[in-house]
Amino acid sequence: DAVIATLVGEHKRDNHVVIFQAADYCVKRLTRSSNEGVTVYSRRLPFPKSGSIREVLSAIVEFLLSAMAVREVLILEKIEVIHLHTLQLYQLYFAIVGKLLRIPYVITLHGSETVVYPSRHAVLRFLWRRILRGATCVVTVSSALADLAKRNFPFLSDIRVIENGV
Repeated sequence: DAVIATLVGEHKRDNHVVIFQAADYCVKRLTRSSNEGVTVYSRRLPFPKSGSIREVLSAIVEFLLSAMAVREVLILEKIEVIHLHTLQLYQLYFAIVGKLLRIPYVITLHGSETVVYPSRHAVLRFLWRRILRGATCVVTVSSALADLAKRNFPFLSDIRVIENGV
């Protein structure tokens, strides 16, 4: 809610603001609402998990449908820059589709993803590295977090700090 309030403030300054939030698992279709003039899209963004062949194939189809929904929003709203509020696996949708559409994206690290990175599964670390490497800019919310990010993500050459940023 605080993030939406901040973005509503940006919208009131004549910036075009669109929010896409990952929804609960039950929201299978793309929904659209408005909050004080800011358009808010919502849809579940699942990832394939291990299981039977049928479950994996079903999850892959769902992944592709979700990616197409993200693409639809980015094109419809004429998005010029994507802001990934934090580093989570579902951000991979925006990183992939943004790259395909040549839309730059910025990631803000808030702490937990940076702290837990070394202990995560190798596949998750691989995917997070891909997302981070593809970012136009990586931002942290404090100097201390930037120092930790430099240690945990040594492949990043430029990490910027916006104190208490959203």
